[in-house]
Amino acid sequence: MTRLLATLILMTVAVSLAGEPEFDLLQIGHMEPKGRAQDQQSDPVIALIVAAGKEAIPVLIELIESDRLYERPPFDYWPEVHEGDMAFAILCDLFLDPTWKKSTLPELCWETALNRADSSVPAWELLSRYVDTYGRSGLADQWRTAWSTHRDRIVWDEEGRFFRVAGHELVSCR
Repeated sequence: MTRLLATLILMTVAVSLAGEPEFDLLQIGHMEPKGRAQDQQSDPVIALIVAAGKEAIPVLIELIESDRLYERPPFDYWPEVHEGDMAFAILCDLFLDPTWKKSTLPELCWETALNRADSSVPAWELLSRYVDTYGRSGLADQWRTAWSTHRDRIVWDEEGRFFRVAGHELVSCR
């Protein structure tokens, strides 16, 4: 725990000195199959993202376009994971309520953003098909549009540990 705290302090100082936070998502370890990214605070990179608050959002949006490949996929049963996949997954999670079913940006929920038409397609394959069709920039552009539209109204809900968009109701993701 002391090592985690020291890492977080050093990372926070680095972020405050540099201005814009930087995240090496390839340093994220195993992600639990259930739960949102922000609920996995034992991972120092996830903890840094949460600590950065909404300043993390535009950084994560840019990372969606990263093709850097994990040596060992952090998600169970995924054959490969790119840094951009992780950035997209984290962004989706950051706007999900604690039930994992509602969002203040439902148009950017995993299923909706990736145009899910068949519930039998695994998550990794759905993402891969989308990227093959529209490119990583297609995903990043969806998030850039949302950021541009809502950035001034995005607030962190400490109790639910997710971002809300002021004036937007929580809506089911599908």
